[in-house]
Amino acid sequence: MIIPPRSPSEGCGGGDPEWVASLDILESAALRTLYAASRQFACATNRNEILDLLVKGVCALTATPNALFTSTATAERLLRVAGCQLPEGAREELHLSPQVLAMLDMRGALVQGESAPEWANVATSMNTHGPLLVLPIPMPPQPHALLILALPNGPLAPHQHLALINLVSDAVRALDRIARAEAIWHDASLSHSNRILAAVNAVTDIGLLYSNVIDQMLNAILNQILNALNLAAGAILIYNDESEDLEVASALVSSHHGQQSDLISLWQAAFLPTSIAEARKAANQGQVLASSSSEDQFFLSHLHSLGVTQLISVPLLAGGWLTGVLQVVVCDANPINQYQSQILHILARQTAVAIENARLFAQTRNDQERTSAVVDATNDAILMLDERRRVMIINRRARFFFGISERELQEKDLEQLSIIFNRIFEDPPRFHGWLRQLLRSPTERVVAEFRIIRPEARLLQCFSAPVMDLHDRYLGRILVFRDITREREVERMKSEFVSNVSHELRTPLTSIQGTLQLVLGPKRSGSEGLPQRARDLLNVSLSNTERLIRLINDILDVAKIEQGRIELRRETLSVEDLCRAAVAEMHAFANHRGMSIDMDLQPGLPSVLADRDRSTQILINLLSNAIKFSVGSQSVLLSARTDGSMVYFSVRDWGRGIDLENQERIFQKFVQIDSSATRDVGGTGLGLSISKALVEEQGGRIWLESELGRGSTFTFTLPVAPGLPTRTEPSGNQPLALLLGFTNDTARLCAQFNSVGWQVREVDDLSGLVDLPTAHVLIAVLPHDPSAAQALLDHLSSNEISRGMPLLTLGQPHSPTRPGIKMIASDASVDQIIQAALSVVATRQLHVLVVDDDRYVRPVLVRLLQRHGFRVTNVADGLTALTIIEQARPDVVLLDVKMPGIDGTEVLRRIKENPLTAMTRVIILTANDLGESLQSQVLRLGADGYLEKPITYERLISMVMSPRMQDENHHEL
Repeated sequence: MIIPPRSPSEGCGGGDPEWVASLDILESAALRTLYAASRQFACATNRNEILDLLVKGVCALTATPNALFTSTATAERLLRVAGCQLPEGAREELHLSPQVLAMLDMRGALVQGESAPEWANVATSMNTHGPLLVLPIPMPPQPHALLILALPNGPLAPHQHLALINLVSDAVRALDRIARAEAIWHDASLSHSNRILAAVNAVTDIGLLYSNVIDQMLNAILNQILNALNLAAGAILIYNDESEDLEVASALVSSHHGQQSDLISLWQAAFLPTSIAEARKAANQGQVLASSSSEDQFFLSHLHSLGVTQLISVPLLAGGWLTGVLQVVVCDANPINQYQSQILHILARQTAVAIENARLFAQTRNDQERTSAVVDATNDAILMLDERRRVMIINRRARFFFGISERELQEKDLEQLSIIFNRIFEDPPRFHGWLRQLLRSPTERVVAEFRIIRPEARLLQCFSAPVMDLHDRYLGRILVFRDITREREVERMKSEFVSNVSHELRTPLTSIQGTLQLVLGPKRSGSEGLPQRARDLLNVSLSNTERLIRLINDILDVAKIEQGRIELRRETLSVEDLCRAAVAEMHAFANHRGMSIDMDLQPGLPSVLADRDRSTQILINLLSNAIKFSVGSQSVLLSARTDGSMVYFSVRDWGRGIDLENQERIFQKFVQIDSSATRDVGGTGLGLSISKALVEEQGGRIWLESELGRGSTFTFTLPVAPGLPTRTEPSGNQPLALLLGFTNDTARLCAQFNSVGWQVREVDDLSGLVDLPTAHVLIAVLPHDPSAAQALLDHLSSNEISRGMPLLTLGQPHSPTRPGIKMIASDASVDQIIQAALSVVATRQLHVLVVDDDRYVRPVLVRLLQRHGFRVTNVADGLTALTIIEQARPDVVLLDVKMPGIDGTEVLRRIKENPLTAMTRVIILTANDLGESLQSQVLRLGADGYLEKPITYERLISMVMSPRMQDENHHEL
């Protein structure tokens, strides 16, 4: 009984879950088996090899006993194919009626053993009592073959049956290819040209098929040539470029002359030298040679003993280059005819092309493997997406970084890639958005940083660029990920190191500079009675201290630039003011060298939007260089002009000049044109590098024009301010007069104070002073009753709020008052009151509290302030400072940041949060650090000033006396 097997779609409702699941299984192991079998079928050269491969494939797919029978010409007697495995004692032949065979189709049929005697015998021979699966296989020129599978456990699963049908189909196509190739040489109706064309096509197909396995290719080609020309035997000798000689690569005896197996001895040890010598002759002459009469008589006698009439050698030439020699043996009485010689010549040329292609393929493969090995060996992760946005390359380092296998990413598109990277990147949307934007651009080259969290937390720097071929065709985009986790950690450690070292250097330099300034005085003239020699030495010490300070500042600036932490406070600045400030700064230096600085400013220059300190620093660096590299009494010219949206600043000198080679590197760090040990110009080589970074940070550019012997011109640009209004000082800078107890003529007194630039505010009692500053004047009208007047005065003198204020009273008590109180008659005129208030403010001694834990710096600051007439208190820690501030109410607090106990930022926060001390002016002292912007932090907390150590005497006094932070240090929040 024959039962057609169920097709995958029958009985499944169009969507059987079991069948759908089987397709998933088929895509794994079964697909790999089918793929391997398909390649082997394509390489097979005869029917028996194909049938053997079919049986092996069936075993791999089903693991069931099977047998393969081929039919005879009568189509009723089927013989077992040699090589197919059957149980011991199984039948070697099978007799089936045409009616039974006609009922079979390509899907095969399930056969029950009891349905017919012939099937029962097969089942018995295969030692099974279950059904049989019978698959017909067309196999010309025979009618067909039968593949029979024993199924002791019942029918195959749908996915197994589907895989089996695909395997049989591949085998049928391979058998058909062999049959068509053989038919060409047995078809008398084919013309000579068609046969030649068929032979060429066969050799070409073999060359393409075996291009990656040259040994198999040569065997297949040689076998094709022998069959095409009905030759007995042959060999292919390959030219070795290294030994510059021929070597046997393939030697075969035709299957039609298999009984003459001794023919292979022509290319074995005893006769190989003579065969190679014959081949070498043909190669040297570049033409076909037939060796029927060789000088080697022993070799000739051996040829005759083998029945060989000719040994023909054909050079294998590809593009004029010798790739080898083809040798064939003719055993017929008649020598090879012209037609055969023509075919042999054509096939030899095609064989040479196939060999050359195989060599090129091997070289290309080797190059690819070498490139792949190099890519895998790099320490950076490399990922390449092709023009279809699919993963094309992923190296070993990328697989390690991302914790994924090559199979997980290979040929994945962008959407699939996004799903994988969602679990790897810390911020997947940012990475995907960045990548999608790049994939829309065939030219953009960028660098970005991303953090991954799996399989290990890393900071990756990704460089991306388009990949173009030699013809500038877009091939895809490459992503190169570099692990910079350690680099960032080293940068952080370096930052901390530079910060700590700068603090440790700046703190003693502050003490040294302050001490020298104390000895030399504000104008560095020296104390009276100090010998001139001592003054000179002190001036040298102070100059070198300042030079060391500038060096530390340069190093810190470079560190800030490298870390991207240069903070600019842009404001509208006058070009003329910038230039004059820089010239004034460098005036003494130029005079010392006997030079002058000239200015040429275009009239009506607009303001620039820039940082005042940094822009002045740029001009000073350029002027300093120009002065250093000028000779004799030359001058330096500073000029400025406007062009469009930029103002151009130029510094011109007429010195030695700079050659073109050095112009390209002059803006690099630590580069000096005169770098010899005997150079006459000092410096670190950082000034121009810093200037370039500062100019570019402000939106400008800097360049050099120079010629040897004719001087140099450095030019940089700054953007014109976009019509921003100039900042004006708020009214809080005006002196403030507080009026207590006034009843008459208050309006005229207020108007009079306003006319001289004062503010006036009336208060009813001392509680109204809480939110007002302490550094101005309190004008109080004492009662006419002497005891009441004394009580009010005592209260004003002892109250924490008013105790630190300058005090002017109208009226006099009977008892003495505290020092610092000015008293005038109660009937004084408005003019007298104003004059007395001005006198109080002018003569009042400002109280400054110095808070610094360094026992060398603190006394120097105290003496510098005392020299200027300030009343100074000093403490070494923050807690003591807070107590004194609440009790003594100083006018100004100079507050160091790094202190034991609580640091300066915490002290500042507490001062500003306390209503009684919130209006106290606080100036921060720091030796600078490169961490999070300390200046921005303290300004947010309410600091009124910011000074970096070391501090010049002039700058210290200016900051303390200023009612608020100066413009160049003020940062609007």
